[in-house]
Amino acid sequence: MSVTEEIGIKQWWPTDYCDEVMPHPRSAPDDWIVPMPGEPGAFAIESPLVGQGGAEPTNIAWKHTRLLEGTPLKFFYYEYLGPAEITVSPDGEFTVEKRPPPDASWFYEASAFSDAMVSGDTLEEFVRDYISDQKPNQSRVVALGCGYWSEEKVFSFDIQNGEPVLTEAGSA
Repeated sequence: MSVTEEIGIKQWWPTDYCDEVMPHPRSAPDDWIVPMPGEPGAFAIESPLVGQGGAEPTNIAWKHTRLLEGTPLKFFYYEYLGPAEITVSPDGEFTVEKRPPPDASWFYEASAFSDAMVSGDTLEEFVRDYISDQKPNQSRVVALGCGYWSEEKVFSFDIQNGEPVLTEAGSA
């Protein structure tokens, strides 16, 4: 998964694509809607074919699932909120050096974001996983990235004047 670390930018995925291996996000739910190949006036949602092509966007094999008017589509977004910093001791105790943003609901080791990373939904969960993964023998200062994962958002698909339209229908 690759996300931008620019504060305040929402990055969207269809709910079904939110897993350990995810395609690159798009800037709005509408960006996942494309013309249906071979069917003028019809639209589809792009879906990555799991296990085909790899995780890089230029290598992903895509399939297209035709959408009918009124089809509900579910999405999540991620928003980077900013950095934080903690000192973690080998026994799992930690002190906050630079406070995380108040709405943060996901924490990850900033230096390892593009690799196999340690992350958690709370600072306590992050520290527990960090100790388990890194096994530090002395206290370490850890730079964190902090973000917010939205609740699932439901949209209704329609076609208006020949163009695809997604209308938010609420949260799941």
